[in-house]
Amino acid sequence: MKNFVKSNQRLIFVLFIGLLFTLLNCEITTAQLPDKKQSSKTTAQKSANPNIVRWKILLDSLAQEARTAFPEERRPYAMADVAGAYWEVDRETSGALFVSALDAAWVLTEQNKKNRPMLNYVLSSATRLDSTLAKNLTKRLIDKEDSDKERDDISGGIALELLKLDAAKAAQLAEAFAPDGLQNGTASFFMYRLAQQDVQLSNRVYGVYLNKVGANENIPLESILPLGGYAFGYAEFYSVDKNGQLSGSNFPSVKGLSRNPVFISAFLNLAYRRLAKTIERRNNAVGGDAAGYNYVILFAFEYLLPEIARFSPGSLPAWQQLQQQGIVGTTPQQSQQIANLLNTIDQRRARAKSYEETPQTSEQEAEASLENVEKLAGTCQRDVVYSKAALTFSSRKNFKRAIDLAGEIEDLKQSASVKEVIFYDMADSAIENEDWEDAQEKLKKITSPELNTMAYAKLAESFLKKNQKAEGAQIITAAVNVAEKLSEPEIRIGFLFGLSAMLLKVEPIEAQTLIRNAVKNLNKQDAKDRMDFWITIKVPLGCEGDDKTWYGDFVSLPNSNVFDALTLFAKQNPDEAELIAGSIDDKITKIRAFARVTKIALANEKTRSVK
Repeated sequence: MKNFVKSNQRLIFVLFIGLLFTLLNCEITTAQLPDKKQSSKTTAQKSANPNIVRWKILLDSLAQEARTAFPEERRPYAMADVAGAYWEVDRETSGALFVSALDAAWVLTEQNKKNRPMLNYVLSSATRLDSTLAKNLTKRLIDKEDSDKERDDISGGIALELLKLDAAKAAQLAEAFAPDGLQNGTASFFMYRLAQQDVQLSNRVYGVYLNKVGANENIPLESILPLGGYAFGYAEFYSVDKNGQLSGSNFPSVKGLSRNPVFISAFLNLAYRRLAKTIERRNNAVGGDAAGYNYVILFAFEYLLPEIARFSPGSLPAWQQLQQQGIVGTTPQQSQQIANLLNTIDQRRARAKSYEETPQTSEQEAEASLENVEKLAGTCQRDVVYSKAALTFSSRKNFKRAIDLAGEIEDLKQSASVKEVIFYDMADSAIENEDWEDAQEKLKKITSPELNTMAYAKLAESFLKKNQKAEGAQIITAAVNVAEKLSEPEIRIGFLFGLSAMLLKVEPIEAQTLIRNAVKNLNKQDAKDRMDFWITIKVPLGCEGDDKTWYGDFVSLPNSNVFDALTLFAKQNPDEAELIAGSIDDKITKIRAFARVTKIALANEKTRSVK
């Protein structure tokens, strides 16, 4: 019994020691868990790229500043640029900031329609990043608009603006909002502009429009007719309104655009069904409404039947039978009015075809205009004829004839203006042909400092493309010397930014000095959010104080504003670009410049991290 008690005591003691050890072990283990978490968090923080953290902190501060910066009516520009910089690191914040920018821009546009470009800027900035983001923002805006025209203006205008930068994304946006833009012709205009860059993309957009128009029975016949020209291979779109007025246009021929049997079949089937429905509505209408339907019905048959006979002869009997129903109740006056419109379209087609088949047509017309020039009574009238002819030959690169005709101009000021353009064209042609010695000789004859600087810039770019860096840098220096003396501040600033971006390719240190000088000039001017830059080539072609008639063109220099130039500098040296951005005086411009630099810096760091 005694041994049993001792045995139990020993067992109890062992159990107690085991339990105590277990409890102590649990306590130790439990106490260690927070240390492991903390250690993991510390390790993650240590492994984070400090440069990404630094630029992200700057971006967060820019977001706060953009939302509260003054003046309030310029905030959406800053908010949109900061939102764009966020996209690759925090898409949720980016999207929310884009919505805020859009709403603010819409309120300002409602107060003053002149602010519409601000809306376009916010939407185009989003579209360059992501088509879904753009679609959601555009839908949000469309829901706010009251009229169909304003909705068409939004989607079509943004797509056209984006087309300058990214054809594929512009096509995606147009598809997302098809069939917007049919009423005012924006959709057709966009498709032909797109076809000039990429016919396959424009075919895809056209197919989407056909499908969506076919699925929407509420789209009237007059909005469908503009789609016909594309299917038939014509660079044109035409329709009429219910007053019998022609709308539409034709374009120069588009390489690769031709008749498409699939599109022709789909379009004609759609047009036939919608035409039959229009005739039915006309038959049930009364008074002026019936007359309005008649114009559209008559135009549809007159415009389409010749194409049906060519491309779908098998369906011609059915169309002719429908035509007999359509002409019931129309008047001879209405038929004649539509016939006149078709005659106008045929004349436009003939002129376009003639010009394409005979490129020398413009020269022939210029020579013809000179036949009786000496019989004109006034000196000014004769000078105008000589000026027009000389400029025509110059544009055709027939420089000898152009110079001869410029010499016939009696007014010395007018003669000098015409020769200035001819010499610029000659220099441009020599640069294009890489005859750099001849180009520099022609440059000496250009007296306009603006045109002289532009020609120097083109020559420098030509050297750089051939990797002749020393020669290119020398020409850029010559261009800068002329640009710094320009009297028009905006033109001077534009040149300095553009030339600094060119110089960055060969002399980074000198380029930094030049862009800092450009910023100093910028700080002396009133702030502008849209820093468009171009040089106007303008020769007056009027008499007796008529300044409305003139010959001209617009030429521009790439990267000729602070944002585009700083973007290039940031790609090479973001820290230096940040310092340059910090020297900008205007608050909104500074935020936008910082946003551009930050966006590039974050992209650079992410690329390094991946590598």
